[in-house]
Amino acid sequence: MYELTVRNSQGASLSLNPSADYSVANIDGLTPEGASVFATDFTGADGAQKTGARIGVRNVVIAVVPTRDVERGRVALYEFFRAKEEVTVSFRNGARDVRIDGTVESFEGSLFDNPQTLTASIVCPQPYWRDAAGLVDQLYSVLDMFEFPFAIDSIGVPFSEVQETLQIPVRNEGESETGLYITMTAHGTVRNPVLFDGTRRTYFGIEAVLNPEDVIVLDTRRGSKGLTLVRDGFESNIINCMAEGSTWLQLPIGETVFALDADSNAELLDVRIHHDTLYQGV
Repeated sequence: MYELTVRNSQGASLSLNPSADYSVANIDGLTPEGASVFATDFTGADGAQKTGARIGVRNVVIAVVPTRDVERGRVALYEFFRAKEEVTVSFRNGARDVRIDGTVESFEGSLFDNPQTLTASIVCPQPYWRDAAGLVDQLYSVLDMFEFPFAIDSIGVPFSEVQETLQIPVRNEGESETGLYITMTAHGTVRNPVLFDGTRRTYFGIEAVLNPEDVIVLDTRRGSKGLTLVRDGFESNIINCMAEGSTWLQLPIGETVFALDADSNAELLDVRIHHDTLYQGV
């Protein structure tokens, strides 16, 4: 048994399975996509030298049959499969709960077939299925110590405490390297923060002085890379503050250890590392 839901660019959702109004005849694009492997032949010798490999776009094709009021059911599908419009496909089975974003390429079918089968073709530029629940890891945070029921001892109890962890392991349980969405919130004046990848020996440095309540947003995901400062409610692009030698940090499969430092007051930063778990198929 599986669940299939589509959501359009206006945020409306439609369940295609299970559904009393529709039957899903087929879904293509659920299994891993093939890769293109590039190689250069050796001169005068057998074999070749691999020069690269890549996975192209994913094409998700859904064939749907309206089962009750055919006319109304078909027209209702137009709201979710408009050509050129963005759509999110969510799929859940006993093993995975994933989603993927794409653009509707076409929505076709014959009004004279019985039963009518309508086919939506969705092109997904990012070919990986994403786990529906994004993961967040923290480098510095205030730990909640307040629980019910409770009794306060005469010596008192902590309601919270500041965790000062200089490094944290982040694990990627997916099937592909993934980018990161990182927020750094300053709880005081912080000068020139740096986030290190202790596994790959790379870093991303920011040459800036952060004021209390400033937020830095570092996005290293493919197609949306950027460095933003949020100060007093206003956002500004500070890509020019990217320190020399910095790398757009990625999260490979397995465990990576990140560490935080700054020229001053690194302990006053609350750093949250968000990442998607990417799968090649469901």
